[in-house]
Amino acid sequence: MKKWLLILLTLKYYSLPIVQSMLKDDFPNLPPLSEIEEKTKLVLVNYSPVIHDPEPILPNVIPVAGMHIKTPKPLTEEFEKILNSSENGLILFSVGTNVETRMLGEDRIWKFLEVFRQLPQYNFLWKFDEDGIADVPKNVIIKKWLPQNDILAHPNTKLFISHCGLLSSVEATYYGVPVLSTPIFWDQFVNAHHLVKAGLAEQFNIVDFTTEEVKDLILKMTTNPKYSITAEKRSRLLRDQPQPPLEKALWWIDFILRNPDVDFLQSKSKGMDVLILHSVDVIAFLLVILLILVIIFLKLSFCIVRKTISKNSSKKEKIN
Repeated sequence: MKKWLLILLTLKYYSLPIVQSMLKDDFPNLPPLSEIEEKTKLVLVNYSPVIHDPEPILPNVIPVAGMHIKTPKPLTEEFEKILNSSENGLILFSVGTNVETRMLGEDRIWKFLEVFRQLPQYNFLWKFDEDGIADVPKNVIIKKWLPQNDILAHPNTKLFISHCGLLSSVEATYYGVPVLSTPIFWDQFVNAHHLVKAGLAEQFNIVDFTTEEVKDLILKMTTNPKYSITAEKRSRLLRDQPQPPLEKALWWIDFILRNPDVDFLQSKSKGMDVLILHSVDVIAFLLVILLILVIIFLKLSFCIVRKTISKNSSKKEKIN
């Protein structure tokens, strides 16, 4: 209840006003976002019980995890050569697009390079968005951009060192690649937790780690078959759907366009007052009744105790 209330207040009084102010210049006649939210007919969510915890969802909330995943394209000659030459496996390393590599700091960058240097049996492909990095080991290939989807699909990719953004987490699960997670902010910690709990990932703290810690985790995950076996199982479960997620999303969009009057898909609680929806009036009534009963009990107890004391005092006076 407390979590829900915090989210509601943050959304209503902080998030929506900020977004509204960002949109007003380009869309001056845009209705309030809260009004648009109330008119929502369909919600497409990047969710799957294969990746996340099971949740009860309404009929108009459609899980489409993996909707962004496309059929792998042939790799360029450069990347094909890198992956095919990785006889013992390639390890992909990326912290996404929201975190620039320089934000890691020179000390952490050096630690990662030292880890990779101590594991010459593997090739490391690192998405690194800056030039001029010095003393790069021979088994480390640094690129500003990587075709992540296509690299994860390659059978020689054995491990994904990832920040565990949602899209990256879904891609790793889809292609059955174990994940060495190092979340940085927001939902990445939740995503990493789900992958670790599922048995296809391990986690380390990117703020404070040692070269030995990361090296041991990489060796553990690349030599213990349980991670790849679990990843392959999760991949099979995520892929086994009656239709691809993108087709599913398009079908439901078309369905709503054909049938804009499908109010039966929405919760009946949508139009309820927030106090009634969460039974605040009922809870308040019960609390008042409880308070009255407590007051009555205390008054009765006080009267009984006072009468008892009065009788005892009378007996003592008679004796004296």
